Amino acid sequence: VAFNKNGGSLGETGSVNYMFDRKGYLAIEREGLAVSEDDLFEKVLEAGGEDLITSPEVFEIYTAAEDFVTVRDTLEQEFTLAQAELTMIPQTTIQLDTEKQAQLEALIEKLEDDDDVTEVYTSVEE
Repeated sequence: VAFNKNGGSLGETGSVNYMFDRKGYLAIEREGLAVSEDDLFEKVLEAGGEDLITSPEVFEIYTAAEDFVTVRDTLEQEFTLAQAELTMIPQTTIQLDTEKQAQLEALIEKLEDDDDVTEVYTSVEE
């Protein structure tokens, strides 16, 4: 209902799956971490991770979906994970102007309030 009321239309289940890659996502907070970025990257690769992205607050680790549990379990032996989940990553992203971004955020909020909605993924650049 929220989708239709906001000018959207639903496609068939899975109709846009080809636009996203299913990946494992893990986050390790940087604060208090007693390992260098290079050492962490080496450990991520040894565990089977695909990529390590750094931000001021966290190290973000991406894995193939089929390797997620192995990588998570391996890294949990040495690090505290702030987040660990399977997610959908857009293959390409788009940018929205401020007005469209506000409309999208309002729609996402309505969708997430719906008990039947478990996850919302977009291809909008953050």
